[in-house]
Amino acid sequence: MKALKSISALLLLSMLAVGVTSCSDGGSGDDNKNSTNASSGTNQSGDNSGSTEGKKDNAGKGTSGTNKDGKNSDESSSATTPKVTLPESVGENPFAGKMFSEIITGGDAERKTRTWNFTDSKASEVENDSRWNGISTSVYRYSYDANQKLLFLALESSSGKDDKGESSYSSVAEYEVLLKKMVAEKGKTLSNEALEIELAKCANEFATMVVYQYEISDSSISFSDYFAGTLPTIVSFWGDKITLGKGEGIWLWPEGSTGNGDGYHCEAPVYSDGTFTGKLSYNNEIIGSVEGTYTTSGKGIKGSGCTITLIFTKLPDSVTGISTGTEYVLKN
Repeated sequence: MKALKSISALLLLSMLAVGVTSCSDGGSGDDNKNSTNASSGTNQSGDNSGSTEGKKDNAGKGTSGTNKDGKNSDESSSATTPKVTLPESVGENPFAGKMFSEIITGGDAERKTRTWNFTDSKASEVENDSRWNGISTSVYRYSYDANQKLLFLALESSSGKDDKGESSYSSVAEYEVLLKKMVAEKGKTLSNEALEIELAKCANEFATMVVYQYEISDSSISFSDYFAGTLPTIVSFWGDKITLGKGEGIWLWPEGSTGNGDGYHCEAPVYSDGTFTGKLSYNNEIIGSVEGTYTTSGKGIKGSGCTITLIFTKLPDSVTGISTGTEYVLKN
């Protein structure tokens, strides 16, 4: 999982969002990580402060300039930020005090460099992207299982800097303020539905426990996306008519779809205790709400036989080819 990376990327996302209108109109992330070189390094220290999965905190709590309720004065009073509970660490820490320079292959290699910097409880991911002419930093809490060679990450904050300025957020409320400001500066505004989807996407970043299986050899390390049996996840799953995309929500493919963006899209589903909800769009137009239940089986990397079973309990009337009450089994 990658947090929204830079001002340019954030602005592009917001301008493409459903419901973006002119103010004058009165309108309202490969399954395998590549090898990295490791070297010793120093970091700022941090605490592992996980809380119960799905628990909601006051947005902006612990940030500068907060009021008695823990909210910045210009933040939404309703925005909440999920927090992930990380598993207890097992074995000797293979990451603390080390810095990894990631070797990126494929199309991204031409425009990206990425480094990871670890303390005993925090991981900082720094990425340079020539497409945005910018640099971005994501800070995570982490734990590990040295016996199973697993790394667990929970997003704490994201910041970016490019030739258009700087941005940062450590809560959904801070992201909301940033998004509205940037859209307003372009003379635009977001509809309530579009804003709801953007905030749900941000909340999913904070709600997702990123899990990698790692291999260390001499001065290099490699990561593979790992399904830990919970949703949301960074691992992609596929079925005959439905895919659960890595960072792309849920896609529904009616008969005749090419699988190239011409399906129904639940961009930011909210998962909670075996149920999911969200807004469904078609051709970038929101057509209604979607609800359902899910179960999972297995844990592991791509091809390990893990499954997610979805049953839709509510779909817009215009949806074809997908029905409520039917089990749809997806595999990784």
